[in-house]
Amino acid sequence: MSQFTQFNQFIQAAKRLIYLNAVSINIITAGESVYNIETGSSTNTEVSTTVKAFPKVVRVSAYNYPNLIGKTVVEFLIVGTDLTSSPKALDRLTRGAESFTVVSVSEHTAGGSVVMYKVLASKG
Repeated sequence: MSQFTQFNQFIQAAKRLIYLNAVSINIITAGESVYNIETGSSTNTEVSTTVKAFPKVVRVSAYNYPNLIGKTVVEFLIVGTDLTSSPKALDRLTRGAESFTVVSVSEHTAGGSVVMYKVLASKG
């Protein structure tokens, strides 16, 4: 079996399992900074991408995430091919009216390509 076929099987399995109970979320990343000559100030643009993700509430303790105690923490599983670039810490996620801040991102790879992202985010 070729490496591409194995990778394709991992992607198909990730899509099937994540999309089964997925919700739509928006990933909002900081875009380019635009400088306005007339006002002498710069403004940051934002880029919003809508993807399907499987949300999983994480129980926070002094052992796994001591810096997140007292916060609502959700781990979002996102299919790797749904994103053109990896989310970064401090990016924002929105699910309906709820807003989250990305704390960390881990990539799961197969065949040299990202199959799934695990995005840990805290509410607020």
